[in-house]
Amino acid sequence: VQALLPEVRLILLLRDPVERALSQLFHSRRLGFEPLEPTQALEAELERLEGAEAVLARPDGVHRSHQEHSYVSRSRYELQLARWLRHVDRERLLLLRSEDLFLDPERTWQRLQAFLELTVRPLPEGGLMRSNSGRGEAATIPASLRAELRRQLAPTYEAMAGLYGISWP
Repeated sequence: VQALLPEVRLILLLRDPVERALSQLFHSRRLGFEPLEPTQALEAELERLEGAEAVLARPDGVHRSHQEHSYVSRSRYELQLARWLRHVDRERLLLLRSEDLFLDPERTWQRLQAFLELTVRPLPEGGLMRSNSGRGEAATIPASLRAELRRQLAPTYEAMAGLYGISWP
């Protein structure tokens, strides 16, 4: 990206880390990639991802579990952002909460256009379409499991608030 598009501006739409992890888990279950029950799938993640970084570093590297079973790992936004920021200046990144996009699409649309230095245009008629929506399965997750995920992702919540001014309740 740095070599080919040195002036690129990137927009990162970030969902609450716990909700993102659960969404991916149920997405994998719907597609038949995840045979385990939610608690077991989350417990198996670290073992499934063992050695993934080395595999992915190869030019032909593909790691199935990295794609299909990286629920909590992909919610570790601070780690992913650190890698991007080694190659892209911070002012070229716009970080947005996906919740804001859906709760206040007009304001988010204006921020996006300003960041991209575009001529201001109204939000398209009909607003935003949702795609890849779940079926509400995450509502079945017990509060205790959500609390455990929140504990595991505490460094992410802290880094996102402290470094980027983004927080979730």
